[in-house]
Amino acid sequence: MPDGSWYYTGTSSSFTVEAGENTVTVKMKEINNDVENIPISVTSAYCPNPSEPSNLVGIGGLDTTGNLIIDNDGFFELMTNDVSISKGKWRGSANQGGTLYLTEYIYSSIVPPDTSEPSIQMVYLDKTIIVTSLSEIPVQINSDGYFRFTLKNGAIISGNVAP
Repeated sequence: MPDGSWYYTGTSSSFTVEAGENTVTVKMKEINNDVENIPISVTSAYCPNPSEPSNLVGIGGLDTTGNLIIDNDGFFELMTNDVSISKGKWRGSANQGGTLYLTEYIYSSIVPPDTSEPSIQMVYLDKTIIVTSLSEIPVQINSDGYFRFTLKNGAIISGNVAP
């Protein structure tokens, strides 16, 4: 939905999109949007600078903090600067010492920084991309609650799970 809420989820069999009208059947099930959301603190959201890959630049502004919001229906949303970076499904454990598995369904592409303006060291989010090849991202959460992982758009996310 345009407001960012997910009301239904479903899958279809694989098919090839061809020129003209394509019809596919998707079995849908309703999602309970009233479940409790659990925010996990994201302390930084960066990506490698294309002109100097060893340097990281902030995503969306100078304040790169945000939240990885997981809900009891198995969905997650990663936000920074009140902008959605990634949405999808999760499974596993979001506790200290656990492993959280994220499967991105949609994400925002990243516009690299303008190399002619070295004083501007941040990137911006652009188009929403629908993932066509799903894969899980394992997020190892150490015993102190620290985690770090990389999204499909190249964003490097780190943060801490509260005890």
